[in-house]
Amino acid sequence: MIPSQEIDLSIAQTGLLWSGGKSERDVARLHGGATKLPLLTIRQSRPASGYGRNHIVRFTHVTFDSDGTSFILANQLGSFFVFNCSKNKYHLAYRSGLACTALALSTNRTHGILVGHVDKSVRQYSQDTGGESAKVEAHAACTHTVAWDPNNTGDFLSAAADEVILWRPQSKQPRRVLQGAKGVGVQKALYTPDGSMILTCFR
Repeated sequence: MIPSQEIDLSIAQTGLLWSGGKSERDVARLHGGATKLPLLTIRQSRPASGYGRNHIVRFTHVTFDSDGTSFILANQLGSFFVFNCSKNKYHLAYRSGLACTALALSTNRTHGILVGHVDKSVRQYSQDTGGESAKVEAHAACTHTVAWDPNNTGDFLSAAADEVILWRPQSKQPRRVLQGAKGVGVQKALYTPDGSMILTCFR
């Protein structure tokens, strides 16, 4: 059995997930298939002023892509890190400076990262360059859910407390607006795996 890997993002913002070139499956096999042992621990801190202890940087959101080979991690400072388990590497994708309220990662690298921000905007970022490729002014309230169309069309949805909006990034205009939840509030919205339907949950 080998010890689980620990990554401190305040020391290295790009690198290997597991040392020695191991993949996620290699590490799981060396752990004997035990499910109660962590394969990876991630943390981040920043120096305190003076001689105080370092401040812990909180992670606010984490999500896998639809095939489970990569996940993205957002911290309270508005930075996004992409972790690719199949390629055994991670990197800092972008520093937005805005805390996020919702997060989604596409399996299609062209579509990249979808983020709902505290300024009520929804923005699309490239996984490779970190550049912002699209921005829409979404809701009157903070966006609590974003999701990519599973069919890799590039369309996505965003949801806030009172409505769900379907978007096409090229036009930056809503394709559809699903309303009627102002009395009860939208808790969650998501595509079905084949992308043929959208499920909404109310409070």
